[in-house]
Amino acid sequence: MAKKKGIKLFEQMSETDTEKKESVTDVVRKPGRRSELANNRNRKMACRYYYYTSILKYSYENTMQALENDFDLSKITIIEIVERLTDNLKELKVKKVNREELEEAFPSFNWRHKAVVLTPQIPKQREVFILS
Repeated sequence: MAKKKGIKLFEQMSETDTEKKESVTDVVRKPGRRSELANNRNRKMACRYYYYTSILKYSYENTMQALENDFDLSKITIIEIVERLTDNLKELKVKKVNREELEEAFPSFNWRHKAVVLTPQIPKQREVFILS
């Protein structure tokens, strides 16, 4: 029976240098598990995108920054994923999902943010009057 990746890695860390060490890549992966995890992450991302844009009314830039913070992914990766999630986002919008429903579906996220500006604001130019 194949050992789980985490257990095998743990055992390798505790082996002495003289003992045989197998590569972590030698561990047999369960097919389909990675895509299942990615699909779950994408569902969560769709809900977070909807939350930031429709409930908190964040700007696009603030939404991208918040999603980068939530999922530890680059902006370009988030954009690619969100583009594939348009059907999910339309469904959330049509159903008018509220904060409580999102909180119930994904309790590990904080759904009680206050609308804040995450991107730095550019200060307004001061007007200079020249008196002659």
